[in-house]
Amino acid sequence: MIIPKNAYRLTENMLRDQWVMVPRAEQRLFEAQARAAQITAPATDAVSVKGSGGGSRAERAALAILEAEKRLETARAWREAIRLTNKAFPWESTAEGVLAGYLYGNGLNLAEAARAADCSYKTAQRLRDNYVGHCAIFAASMGLIRFEEERE
Repeated sequence: MIIPKNAYRLTENMLRDQWVMVPRAEQRLFEAQARAAQITAPATDAVSVKGSGGGSRAERAALAILEAEKRLETARAWREAIRLTNKAFPWESTAEGVLAGYLYGNGLNLAEAARAADCSYKTAQRLRDNYVGHCAIFAASMGLIRFEEERE
């Protein structure tokens, strides 16, 4: 399966971060909401008047919350794409799933995962590429990534 390099890298990064991406996004949303709660009235201090042109403090806080909500929604969508991939390749019963468990569950590098899965390095590369490719297809079907031609 051939997918663009940027889509492959993004998908593999999401697989590596799958355990922390939703809690991290939730924490950012909580922090944005806490900052917004500290704003009780429209500010007229020098910072908001001479600020970066982004509006009042309340407006910037609201935009930060919206951005954090969007990131959380994206993280949850990636988690769903990964869940669908894990369903297609269960970690316990398929070669791709076993290797993925070592790579993305246990945090092993490819050589260590190949040894743990009792396969050659080349086979591990093929299994990993197949797993990441399927995850990328699920992500693309959810609108998280696009397969576009790379321009060089």
